[in-house]
Amino acid sequence: MLRRQHIIDNKIRWQKELLTHDSRYFLALCECCAPKDRVIYSNEPYYMWRYNRKSTTRSNADYLLQTFDYLTLSIVFLVEELLRRGFVVEAERTFVSFVYLVYFYYNCEEWGLEKNKEMVNNSMKSFAIVYKKYHSFIDTSSQTKY
Repeated sequence: MLRRQHIIDNKIRWQKELLTHDSRYFLALCECCAPKDRVIYSNEPYYMWRYNRKSTTRSNADYLLQTFDYLTLSIVFLVEELLRRGFVVEAERTFVSFVYLVYFYYNCEEWGLEKNKEMVNNSMKSFAIVYKKYHSFIDTSSQTKY
């Protein structure tokens, strides 16, 4: 749960360019901008998510591959905004976790199918551009104690 005033005070906005994978950007930014003593984690279910195998993400095995550019864009927006606000460690952590996520996706069955070869190649090209820009975070994060 988020306080509306926290969002207003910290000038946190949705990125209108993100048509999907937008919640990670928004929620991570909300958490990073909150005073650490004000962030509370709870095991109580305040949000109930219901599995729907007919949903867009479940009924289309290629959904993540088809929306990979938006995922990449959301990470770029988040890293840049975190850096702009002075949250360097959080920006590093965000990028490093993205690299692990890409490794996981790249090893998924759908990404190895011949019919997806062009999409995978395009996705990896966009990932390579982002990786080249932030690869120094990999070295930095191994020296940073989280």
